[in-house]
Amino acid sequence: MSDDPPFSPKQLAERWGCTRQFIHKLIRKGEIKAFKLGGNLLRIPAEEVRRLEQKSPPVGNKNK
Repeated sequence: MSDDPPFSPKQLAERWGCTRQFIHKLIRKGEIKAFKLGGNLLRIPAEEVRRLEQKSPPVGNKNK
């Protein structure tokens, strides 16, 4: 397991150049594995982000 901190939906949206709503949609559809932290805070493990980025390029525009 990695020591890298998990991402919030906002952090992942900024990294991928998309909206938080889109990240939440992918979590609801089961395309992104996430966990709840302290009740309602959603977090995406860093390992999950790396897995998804290796599988396909991030969603947003790379020319930002």
